[in-house]
Amino acid sequence: MHSQQASVILDDNNAYKVHYTDWGDSNAKKVLVCVHGLTRNCRDFDYIAKELSSSHGYRVLSIDMPGRGRSQYLPDSQMYIYKNYCLVVLALLNQLKLTSVDYLGTSMGGILAIYLSQENPNLFRNLILNDVGTFLPKDSIARIGRYVRVYPSFTDVDHAKNYLKVKLAHFGIKNEQDWDYITNHSIHANDMGELVLDYDIGITDGLFKFSTEVATDIDYSHLWPGVHCENLLLLRGSKSEVLLHDTALVMLSTKNNSSFIEFEGVGHAPALMEEDQIKSVVDWLISKA
Repeated sequence: MHSQQASVILDDNNAYKVHYTDWGDSNAKKVLVCVHGLTRNCRDFDYIAKELSSSHGYRVLSIDMPGRGRSQYLPDSQMYIYKNYCLVVLALLNQLKLTSVDYLGTSMGGILAIYLSQENPNLFRNLILNDVGTFLPKDSIARIGRYVRVYPSFTDVDHAKNYLKVKLAHFGIKNEQDWDYITNHSIHANDMGELVLDYDIGITDGLFKFSTEVATDIDYSHLWPGVHCENLLLLRGSKSEVLLHDTALVMLSTKNNSSFIEFEGVGHAPALMEEDQIKSVVDWLISKA
């Protein structure tokens, strides 16, 4: 795995540094692009990236969206919008001379795929949406808003891990070593030497109305006909309150060559760190190669 940086121009016409991990052979014919959820970062896909690149000939590019991980924080929180996230992905692919890729998006990263596909119908070969769809219930939006706005500092790594075990319990992570891994890639030391979460607290400002009082349902169904791919895989945690089961069925009914996998006992969103989850995604991708 190589850590890389790219410079991208966003909607204020200024350039910003974006970090991404690059797994596998740079000349590989099969390329998977991964984009994380709202408060997460590119290291969420390490397990799948390692498997695909080491055993199946894939190159895997996983991106830290601005304001997360090792990418630059933006000067105006209103810039954390899908328009800029689209610019990041398209600029990176252009710099790497990639015109058609496989794509895996978790939550926010999946919504980003919906936007990307509208004006780039040939961009995606195989598309995987992890626990997100065309309808987001307002109660789930409000819940996400409540935990995103809690931004504690931690006395040590164990303190951070115990906090994340509660905050991310719905991810379905079972093994202690996986909690260690996700914790180490979810915190950093700030300028005062405090351990804090690895995202800009302003990331919600440009997106939705997250508070309980003003949260509303979000409907992307009008965009769904404009999502183009050769094959679609929809993943869902069986306890998810973000991707409702009925929403998933409607989405699948309108796309040819679509598949659906539901992970039992998991909420929003499956961490894709458990062996069965990794195998499900990898086997599906290999079957479509």
